[in-house]
Amino acid sequence: MKRISVVIALFTLTSCGFEAGQPSTSLSTTAEIFSEYDFAIIEAGSFFMGSQGEREDEGEDHFNEQRHYVTLTKDFLMLKTELTQQQWYDIMGTNPSRTVSSGDCPEEYKVIDGIELCPSHPVDFVLRDDVHGFLNVLNPSHCGDQSTEEGFNKARRTSGCYRLPTEAEWEYAARAGTTTPFNSGYQILASKVNFDGRRPYRNGPSGVFRDTTVPVGSLDNANAWGLYDMHGNVSEHVADGVFVNAYEIGGDHVVDPYYHANRDEGHFYGLRGGSYTWGGDHCRSASRLFELYSFAQQDSGIRLVQTL
Repeated sequence: MKRISVVIALFTLTSCGFEAGQPSTSLSTTAEIFSEYDFAIIEAGSFFMGSQGEREDEGEDHFNEQRHYVTLTKDFLMLKTELTQQQWYDIMGTNPSRTVSSGDCPEEYKVIDGIELCPSHPVDFVLRDDVHGFLNVLNPSHCGDQSTEEGFNKARRTSGCYRLPTEAEWEYAARAGTTTPFNSGYQILASKVNFDGRRPYRNGPSGVFRDTTVPVGSLDNANAWGLYDMHGNVSEHVADGVFVNAYEIGGDHVVDPYYHANRDEGHFYGLRGGSYTWGGDHCRSASRLFELYSFAQQDSGIRLVQTL
């Protein structure tokens, strides 16, 4: 598996759709914001997606985790950590996060133009509308409006476009070649993963409940791709909608799946990875969480993907 640092092309925020948000005036290009951040290249391949009897309350496949074979045909880049509050602020000039007081991050708390920041903590409490607005500001206009099926597919086809991962891309990246409930094996430890350690997976060891986020990449939990916090910390938005039968649509073997959620029909959008508020069961690689378009969970964040 290869890992690379990516130097982002110089797109000015004006060309990236200035009207879609209120970007900070302190930085003028995405290169200035992202050139120093490390992305991992996730190589194309095939894997078994979903679970097989992992749920404590299920003797067989859980209804929305049906195990099936997936092939991803294209490499892509994924940010090694969840997007931070500082990175969000640098693009948008705002901070939607609830984990943002001096008590949450006494070692780095700061206020810029009236906006409170825990700079290295993940951005949280992110509405789906806000995610799309962020992407519209970050990307050049030819990447499309990712709130639409057409726009997302355009971003997925166009080199250089930032976007959310599909559910399949997220799980493939999280597993990093593993078939166990977690990329670390059959259990996670609260000393290495920020989850509610009072509620371990099955008969796992109990641990600390931090009741807050931690700085991204601060715990020793990188997987084989070099991705941190794929289990816990904040739940990560994925591009797909979450349907009970989504895994059955393409049959036993699907290629580059993406299941668009129709906002007007009240479909749910997907979240992956669990968070500091969830027990171990919901932090598994296969676990699927969801939210309504107009609702943000306090622990919801994002991890960027870039199309190659």
